[in-house]
Amino acid sequence: MAFIDADEFFETTSKETLSQILRSLEKDQTIGALGVNWQMHSSGGLLARPKSARKSFTTCIWDDPGHDGENSNNTHVKSIVKTSKYERPKNPHLYVLKDGAQTVGEKGDIIDSEAFRRPITRDRIALHHYAGKSRAEYEEKMLRGNAMNDPKGELFWNSLEYGLPHVNCTSMAKWNP
Repeated sequence: MAFIDADEFFETTSKETLSQILRSLEKDQTIGALGVNWQMHSSGGLLARPKSARKSFTTCIWDDPGHDGENSNNTHVKSIVKTSKYERPKNPHLYVLKDGAQTVGEKGDIIDSEAFRRPITRDRIALHHYAGKSRAEYEEKMLRGNAMNDPKGELFWNSLEYGLPHVNCTSMAKWNP
């Protein structure tokens, strides 16, 4: 079961399908979940809602590879959890698992933090997160708040838009709409 938001989309980045990636982890009973690194998209300077988020928001936050992602928001993960190992959520990113099972990254590395994985890799799978979208959409988001009692404000917008370097990331633009 994948625990993601409506503004997040998986992308397989190798020749493997999502099903093949999950099957490769399935037999190992010590693995209870796969933690997938975010690829956070910026507004790209758009002020109004476009027809397609994937086609329009094609700039992303830099990974800071020289420091294992220390200065990047892309260290966050979201999880795909084996239902047989699910016990309860720790938070929206990681889960308490049964029978000593652990959450691993795409390379089998154990994720033992509250919501982060470093170094950031997306060699097999990525989770594109359209956190800000256009300025108009972000203003709507600020007004409605969120389920974590941690409403996003101008500080988050400024961090996403101006606080970190951006890179081109167009791989999701091939999808419709």
